Amino acid sequence: MMGMDLLELFDVNEKKLYKKVVRGFEPHQGEYIMVVYIFIHDKDGNILLKRNVSTDNWGIPCIYIRHSRPVETIKEDLKCELGLNVSNDDLIPMRTLTYKKFLYKLFYLNKNVHINDINTVSYTHLTL
Repeated sequence: MMGMDLLELFDVNEKKLYKKVVRGFEPHQGEYIMVVYIFIHDKDGNILLKRNVSTDNWGIPCIYIRHSRPVETIKEDLKCELGLNVSNDDLIPMRTLTYKKFLYKLFYLNKNVHINDINTVSYTHLTL
């Protein structure tokens, strides 16, 4: 399965099911792909947006959870993608909801970041 993006499956209560699905395939009823959205802004009122290169649309950064530790996945991805060191206390859970095959978790990054200093081609900022 080299080259395939495997995603962990969860139940509606966020319990790991010890099953995986290839990205793009539908999980069975009662199985969900967990996706985390992270709201990031700075003291100047800028919010971080990520561009979807395949659709050229912009939105709030999101992460597909690849294992049963969503907070660890968020921390790893923010470090790798944006160079941000984030602690567990910096990530404030806001809401969890389901829609179709997805279990969405919304987090707020409670950390003083300077969005203009984040240097990556797929992100930009919007001033409020």
